[in-house]
Amino acid sequence: MRMEQVQQVMAIAATGSISKAAAKLYISQPSLSVSLKNLEKEIGQPLFRRCGKGVELTPFGSEFLSYAQNAYHQFRMLESICERS
Repeated sequence: MRMEQVQQVMAIAATGSISKAAAKLYISQPSLSVSLKNLEKEIGQPLFRRCGKGVELTPFGSEFLSYAQNAYHQFRMLESICERS
């Protein structure tokens, strides 16, 4: 798992759409879909359920997201501290 993938999951959850998240992240939709598929394969659980014109978090995805957001923000704070040194 990479921080980039955590950021991608956060964007997908925020937009409710893989294509909208891809546009927000300035990457192609197929690249984002592959990244998500690889992450889900790595952790052994689906994070999103595809529905209608978008996606919604699975129960596991909701739990994952709450921990992932904290880890992502902590990582960003660490980067900020290192840049100031």
